[in-house]
Amino acid sequence: MILSYFKSNWFSISCVCILLLIAFNRYRNKLMLQSLPGLTQFSPRAGISETETAFALGAENEARKQAREIDAATAGSFLRRFSKVAVSERKKFGIPASVLLGTAFLNSHAGLDDRIGQSDNYFMIPCDDDWEGETCSFNGACLRKYETAWDGWRDFSIYLSGQTWYGELKKSAGKDWKKWVNGIRGEDISKVNDFNRRLAEVITYYRLYELDTAPN
Repeated sequence: MILSYFKSNWFSISCVCILLLIAFNRYRNKLMLQSLPGLTQFSPRAGISETETAFALGAENEARKQAREIDAATAGSFLRRFSKVAVSERKKFGIPASVLLGTAFLNSHAGLDDRIGQSDNYFMIPCDDDWEGETCSFNGACLRKYETAWDGWRDFSIYLSGQTWYGELKKSAGKDWKKWVNGIRGEDISKVNDFNRRLAEVITYYRLYELDTAPN
């Protein structure tokens, strides 16, 4: 009798199983996010929409539309790893830590970009005529190559501070991350599609702005 029931209702049972599996995966990811040590400041803010959630977790450029999604564990690990260096660079160069960390998050796809392993270039800074360091070539594009991830972070801070607009923006924006996001619009520091909007979403979603007043 049970076998007969399953045979006649297999489609409905399959749908229920799929829905339960989806619900379980969402619950598991939520538990992973909550259980990660030191992740409190990177927990999503309350009231965020489904669109914003998908956007922040899956931010990507046109060249990586089919890239892997950034799950809670990967995002948390990346943000914890670089939060201190972001704060340190903020104190030295006056660029909000939230802007630096959010840019690294987006440009490197939370460290998942295949180019990271060869370049340690989390900001995807391209080569130029003034660059005298090592380089990497990916599909005809030249990227700066660093010995360590920290070297890449410091070079990005130097790179930004050397731009003609940096001094005026630092003076006018101060510690206001929103003014910085608007101020760097169109300055070509990322190849991510609609970068400024996505950067604001990531900063808001993970509450990275809390790092802008954090001590070392």
